[in-house]
Amino acid sequence: MEKFRLKKSLGQNFLIDETVSQRIADMSDIKPDDFVIEIGPGTGALTKYLVPKTKNLTLIEIDKRAVHVLRKNFAGIKVLNIDILEANLDEILPKDKKVKVIGNLPYYISSQIIFKLIDYSDRIESFTFMIQRELGNRIVSGPNSKEYGILTLAVLMCGTAEKLFDVPPTAFKPPPKVTSSVVTITFNDGVFNKKLHSFIKGAFNGRRKKLSNSIKSHFNSVDEFQAFISSPTMPERVKEMLDLRAENLSLADFNLLYDNIKSITGE
Repeated sequence: MEKFRLKKSLGQNFLIDETVSQRIADMSDIKPDDFVIEIGPGTGALTKYLVPKTKNLTLIEIDKRAVHVLRKNFAGIKVLNIDILEANLDEILPKDKKVKVIGNLPYYISSQIIFKLIDYSDRIESFTFMIQRELGNRIVSGPNSKEYGILTLAVLMCGTAEKLFDVPPTAFKPPPKVTSSVVTITFNDGVFNKKLHSFIKGAFNGRRKKLSNSIKSHFNSVDEFQAFISSPTMPERVKEMLDLRAENLSLADFNLLYDNIKSITGE
């Protein structure tokens, strides 16, 4: 690894275990014609295993020092010296072909990066990334668990997630205090429903409240809410949901609840 002082402000923990790098690259299922973007390559520990797999590789790295190393060691590879959270993905992502995204994500902005990519899920085929194990467990969790929440459902709305394997702290320099996980999301072809996602976020804002209370703000008036809960055509499952909490509902439940509310509010 090129020697320079790591920046705590960037959450830098460089991957030094060659076996882990090789495994991530192999499990990303990259074909020669795939368009691949790597987020946070650092000095290229994973990059060197991606280069032989595709001729269409773009690296996004915020640290100018690491960018210098990447451009020296991987001549001909496109390297963008930008913050992924500020990057204009509409310009970076190709219009005519879905991409595969790979990354060893900084723990402190992992969720933000995932949510940003979800907004472009219709232009991304898959996203394979390393994150803190706790966050990985949240992504692949199910209803009625403490890990289940807004991020879980956001991923389910646009694809399927799978945890591939865990990575010990010793695989990094400096070693983090927690275990990491490699997770992959395979996106479907639909456009992410931002209105449904906003509705789900509202339901989880009152996580310990029953849904009959946490969904009130979604209605335009008290009368409209009363019309909803007293509707003679309300499905039995929706009636049951009103006595439950957001963490008890599956994505199918949220879809059903949202559709029934829209029939009253007209949204």
